[in-house]
Amino acid sequence: MCANDPAAKADAWEMSKERELIDSLLGQRFNFFLVFFALMIDGALDARSQHAPQLMIGILGMGAFVSLLLALSIGRLQKKLDKTLDQIHLYQKDHPATLINDEISSWPQRDNQIIGYWVPGICVVAAFVALILSINGKI
Repeated sequence: MCANDPAAKADAWEMSKERELIDSLLGQRFNFFLVFFALMIDGALDARSQHAPQLMIGILGMGAFVSLLLALSIGRLQKKLDKTLDQIHLYQKDHPATLINDEISSWPQRDNQIIGYWVPGICVVAAFVALILSINGKI
C-alpha cells in the first residue's frame, strides 16, 4: 500500500478513533459497574431478609472487592479519556470535540469526572461501609 492510498488512511489509527474507543469502553464499564453494584446490594438485602448474616457478609465482602477493582478500571479509563481529549483540544483545532468544547460553558470544566471518579468511588465506599456494619451486626 502506498501512503496516498485511501484504504491506508481509513485504517490509520487517529486520536479521534482512540477517543471514540475509550469513550465507548468507559460507558460500557460504567454501566456494568452500576448493574453489578445493584445486584450486589440486592443479593445482600435478600440474604438479610433470609436471616443469613454470614451470606450477607460474604456477598458484601466479595462485592466490595470486585467493585473496587471495577472502579479502579473505570478511573484509569477516565484518566486516559481526559488525556486524549486534552491532546485533541491542543493539536486539532478543527476537530468537532474541540469546536463543541469551545462553545459550551467552562463550568464545570471536567463534569465527566462525576462518572469516572465520583460515582464509582461513592459506591465502593458505601459497599465497604455496609460490609463493616454487617460484620459488626449493625445491619
